[in-house]
Amino acid sequence: MAQGKRIDWGWDLKPDDGYANLFIKNDCVNCDFEKMFSFQLRRKKVIQTYQEHLIIESFYNNEPNGSIETNIYSLGKDLKQFMQYGVAFSSIVYADLQNEIEKNYLTLPIQYVNLYEKKLTDDILHLVAELCSEYELVDGFYDIPVDQFNKSIQDSEYSDHDLKEIKKMLKDLNYTQCNTGRYSYLTRINEKPTRVMRIKAKELNQYISKKSDEAGE
Repeated sequence: MAQGKRIDWGWDLKPDDGYANLFIKNDCVNCDFEKMFSFQLRRKKVIQTYQEHLIIESFYNNEPNGSIETNIYSLGKDLKQFMQYGVAFSSIVYADLQNEIEKNYLTLPIQYVNLYEKKLTDDILHLVAELCSEYELVDGFYDIPVDQFNKSIQDSEYSDHDLKEIKKMLKDLNYTQCNTGRYSYLTRINEKPTRVMRIKAKELNQYISKKSDEAGE
């Protein structure tokens, strides 16, 4: 910590509500700026993959001030994203914040996420329907190159979910046609063999229709 500055962190765990508050105690030294910020942390674990992610929301004078999604592996790098919301901590204070979260990570309440829950499934299917609208319907299928499908998921709010599990869900729920033992389908695009997510238009029709209705409103 910088000379003459001392930050003491405090925690307020809310296990029944699934989150924890992290703040700077009032008896800190030379940290009037830093103590205007506090953080709310939600630790989530996907049942199917056991993967965990962490949603951290910042507050400035108790008012919402931006949030990030991260995990314990990428925490140090991702915390710096708060700079875009004006959380202009020094590198030393950010390192101290990282250490405080890592030290107490296992005490944070866990919210379990079922990838196959209806609302989550519906949200992902709406995203797939939106992606399908960018491709031509041929013989009842939308062929989305796997690379483009992966990028679309990674650029969405579901980037913290395992891509393999999302593809498995689509296959298990009969939304995709796949080669044996795969979650994708091998076809030819512009005469080149290409791995695609072959989406069944008939199965996804209700989501594609909803998307069209929303676009027309």
